[in-house]
Amino acid sequence: MTYRKLLLAVFVGVWTWAAIRPVFREDWLLENYLVFLFFPLILLLAHYFELSNLSYTLITVFGILHVIGSHYTYSLVPFGYTLQRWFGAERNMYDRLVDFSFGLLLAYPIREAFLRIARVGASGVTIYRWT
Repeated sequence: MTYRKLLLAVFVGVWTWAAIRPVFREDWLLENYLVFLFFPLILLLAHYFELSNLSYTLITVFGILHVIGSHYTYSLVPFGYTLQRWFGAERNMYDRLVDFSFGLLLAYPIREAFLRIARVGASGVTIYRWT
């Protein structure tokens, strides 16, 4: 089994768990519209526009965090209460963790895609290939 297939299997497993008896079915469905749209798009584009294993790992981790949040609704995720105690916050902090993770985990894949699409080197210099 390739690494990317393993990532897909893990994500599908977590997503399947999250789809079984979510706390609020309507909220789960609403929060998963983007999952229904973007994850198949990523799989389709992977045949034409391949990213690194690191990028696919970061995208998968973010997807898993989002799917867990959709299962409970973000304000009721059990780990959010742990974060609430740790930081002395007044509310469940899971949504803030996922918001932070959005920037942290997706910055690298977005950068990688930008560098390849814009044909820009890591130094920011445009690379022209004469072929």
